[in-house]
Amino acid sequence: MDLESKAEKMFCRLVVHNKLIEQSALDQVLSSRSSWKADLLPDELLHRKLIKGGHLEKVKKAVLAKGLKFPAPAKAKPVSAAETKENTAPAKPKKSHVNLFPVENPQLLPSHQCAPEKDGRTLVKLLNKARDKGASDLHITVGAPAFYRAHGIIERMDTPVFTDEQTLSMLTDVLLPEQKEKLFNDLQLDFSLELPDGSRFRSNIVKERVGWAGCFRIVANKPPSFKDLDLPEPLKLLTEYPTGLVLVTGPMGSGKTTTLAAMVDLINMSRKDHIITVEDPIEYRIKGKGCQVTQRGLGAHTLSFANSLKGALRQDPDVIMIGEMRDLDTISIAITAAETGHLVFGSMHTSSADRTIDRIISSFPPDQQAQIRVMIADSIRGVVCQQLLPRADGKGAVLALEILMNNISVRKCIIDNRTFQLDSIIQTGKKQGMIRMDDSILDLLNKGLITRETAKTYIRNPANLK
Repeated sequence: MDLESKAEKMFCRLVVHNKLIEQSALDQVLSSRSSWKADLLPDELLHRKLIKGGHLEKVKKAVLAKGLKFPAPAKAKPVSAAETKENTAPAKPKKSHVNLFPVENPQLLPSHQCAPEKDGRTLVKLLNKARDKGASDLHITVGAPAFYRAHGIIERMDTPVFTDEQTLSMLTDVLLPEQKEKLFNDLQLDFSLELPDGSRFRSNIVKERVGWAGCFRIVANKPPSFKDLDLPEPLKLLTEYPTGLVLVTGPMGSGKTTTLAAMVDLINMSRKDHIITVEDPIEYRIKGKGCQVTQRGLGAHTLSFANSLKGALRQDPDVIMIGEMRDLDTISIAITAAETGHLVFGSMHTSSADRTIDRIISSFPPDQQAQIRVMIADSIRGVVCQQLLPRADGKGAVLALEILMNNISVRKCIIDNRTFQLDSIIQTGKKQGMIRMDDSILDLLNKGLITRETAKTYIRNPANLK
């Protein structure tokens, strides 16, 4: 596009973002600048009757409010009285609200409800079909039909093989212009997709060897309850602390976000606190019940976990939930928040309680690790490691858990750098609600919920499987 000033750039972003003019129509106007009858872009759009006068003035005010100015016109191009009257007549109210507030930071992607176009409607139909089949994910890629994952198994859908053009069109026809720009610049995009019927999907699009590929995780409309997930009673105790650090860990796709959402929603119902969540992206929308709830999504409302946590500490929080503790800054601020009177929940990609503690400590420089051990020993309330195992009847998955609750023995092991002994402490701490992963798997096997082959695959010490 031929844009001559920052004011024009912001003006274009606003009119497209608020769907006052189609991107294609705007591109056509900009490409024919030499033939304009007006000097300024807003006036030319008004002259061509591409935008209402009332909307035009609101957008111009938003641009001017940012201290930006359009270039002075070379000469006046008068508009007839009849044309002015026609174009400045009050616009009829629309059903959809037009948001004329500018995006403050161009790196942030605006949240929106998807308005699928063209091949985007095909994607919406596939998403609805996958949801009706009880799927957890939908996969779209070039040179293959659509696939969905149900109960841990990938299944082929009855669709034709998608070409490169079809795939790209399907994946991008549900995006805003800002999202498309970021996708083509970064060759990948994480975002939350919301359909007009309220269905929501945690979405990812990437460039791969044969073209573009998309994966869409189906998200429930409301957080599940402890009863829905059949979570054990000891996990409820972790939601009752006024301060401290609670970690939910496990491999990708093990349900960490779902468990965290259930724990946060339990607090929402039982306490009167301010809950702040930082996620990538927001999955479960948690409405305030007994608590005030503030949710921020990475990329839409904040640029990083660490940056959002710094802001959260100034928002008078009681409970903070971090979608993923993935870097030193985030881990450091989370520990500080737990030590300064907040209850902090976070997730990590670790497979056991002792590895979780080691991962946190090893994130810090060697000369700080002794101090961090003391801080972790004092602030940690519990570590929950989980895996999803396929059910014996083939109808879904069942949750296997390892639970570590902090006590004097755990605290001493962490301070003395003897985390390898935590497994033994968990084994002897059953009365406090602790359980080892292998014991949880054996319990599922004894109840007939999983097969012996599944137990062999997931158990850590085969000697425990008699």
